[in-house]
Amino acid sequence: CDNTTLMERILARGKSGNRADDNIHTALQRIRTYHKYHQLTLDFLRDEHVPIVNLDCSATPEGVWEQLRAVGRLMRNVVRTGKGESKVKTIGDDVPIPA
Repeated sequence: CDNTTLMERILARGKSGNRADDNIHTALQRIRTYHKYHQLTLDFLRDEHVPIVNLDCSATPEGVWEQLRAVGRLMRNVVRTGKGESKVKTIGDDVPIPA
């Protein structure tokens, strides 16, 4: 998402009263931290051969959640760790949309 969308969503969530720390100052700090560590984190994940999926976060929160669920359905069979071990992880269709 672009910074404007992120800011709008954080501040809207703050108005709902679900999180007291969703204010302009915290939102700016979160965005700064994101930009500071984003590329470093992606590079690390790629080096570890972790699949990276880009989502269209300009969609509604429900639309983004549907994208996540679709990724979960594609990856639900087996998720491999870096040590050759296998773990089965599933995302059920009954998982609620997080607030």
